[in-house]
Amino acid sequence: MFLFICCNCTILNAQELTVDSIVISGNTITKNAIILREIPFYIGQTINNDSLSVKANIARNQLVNLNLFNQVDMSIDSIDNGIIVRIVVVEKWYFWPIPTFEFADRNFNQWWDFNFDKKRINYGLYNFLYNVGGVNHTLKLSLIAGYTKNIAVEYRIPYLNKKRKLGIAAGVAHKASHELVYITQNNKQQFYNNIDSLVNKRLLGFVELNYRPGLFYFHKLFGTLMQQQLHKEIAFLNPNYADGKSTIKHLQIGYQLLFKKVDNRFYPTQGSIISAVAASNFATTNSTFFWSDINLLLENYKHLNKHFNFGFTVNARATTIKSNQYPFNAALGYKQFVRGYESYVIDGQHYFLLKSSIRYELLNQKLLKTNFLPLKAYKKTICSSFLTFFIDGGYVKGGAIAKSFDNNLTNSALIGVGIGWDWVFYYDKVIRFEYSINKDNQKGLYIHFTKPL
Repeated sequence: MFLFICCNCTILNAQELTVDSIVISGNTITKNAIILREIPFYIGQTINNDSLSVKANIARNQLVNLNLFNQVDMSIDSIDNGIIVRIVVVEKWYFWPIPTFEFADRNFNQWWDFNFDKKRINYGLYNFLYNVGGVNHTLKLSLIAGYTKNIAVEYRIPYLNKKRKLGIAAGVAHKASHELVYITQNNKQQFYNNIDSLVNKRLLGFVELNYRPGLFYFHKLFGTLMQQQLHKEIAFLNPNYADGKSTIKHLQIGYQLLFKKVDNRFYPTQGSIISAVAASNFATTNSTFFWSDINLLLENYKHLNKHFNFGFTVNARATTIKSNQYPFNAALGYKQFVRGYESYVIDGQHYFLLKSSIRYELLNQKLLKTNFLPLKAYKKTICSSFLTFFIDGGYVKGGAIAKSFDNNLTNSALIGVGIGWDWVFYYDKVIRFEYSINKDNQKGLYIHFTKPL
């Protein structure tokens, strides 16, 4: 019995390994502390041998999601009663003064509907400075002219304290344009243009306080302030835009609870995201009014086998708003939409959205050489490709205003199905080609540059 107990203790002890050291290489700018914050390893830690591969996979995913590296490689070497964790990264180019020519519409497909009108182009310069000081600070400066003028500055600090749990972000922007969407009719945005004067001027500011107690948990307190100046003609075109006034002031204060554990936040194939946002709103036009919003989001992704994975997202909003003022009743068709309805917007107070995809993996993070690119860090790229089949559904509940302008998609079930071909480069560059058909038997080919769900 004594020998049996000793043997079993030896076997159990052999399953426990100690992290002897963590060796990081390739990070010429990024501080080690930023990398160590994202991985579930620390020196002296005792780890069960069976969980090593799981922790190594989590570490790699978290480093990919920092969006600081073009390539991340993890390896674990065994030594006597211990392990050495090795991390090799290829850093991105962090300073991007980018001359830009972009469409001014809400998505590429709407610009397509305008026959790629070259007048609807914004041009200027985006200055992105990522990983400032090697501690993952971000500075963004926008100087945009053309169809929509935009001057903006934003700064993000992910960590304020030594424990790297508190962060802050703030920004301010001034936007002006010769065009304004003043109403939705027949489920499409209607535009007012005035080439002689700016019809829509907006001053926006925000501040965020972030708290990250664990690897996958986030808390955020935020406040946004917007002041909008309208052309006098808008009051005649749509008296419900701002109760006939030419100035709107909107203050929003809210809180977000977020759980995020996915392999790639730009195109997840494994893991979950759960978000709950509660916000209070104060707006002033002809009078001051108040309402509250609750937004819930659930995303889940799972590998079915070696080549197939399945994902779905559920997104819902409930609001107490009673006002019919047009800017505060945007629902689906903007940032969130049912595929197959990209050409439409659906306005209302409450909405529900379900999106789902089954994807077949054609390429699994294949390393491709791009020697024609001048930057050394971009001469290799990790590339993935998927064939997809998707089904989406949604519903927007709206009031009498929606019905009076023949917006029959409000208070109606929305269903879209289709197939797609997705490509992912450098972990964060996504391009999707999708052919879809909606409930009304409308078919179309659409192009997107963000994750599908």
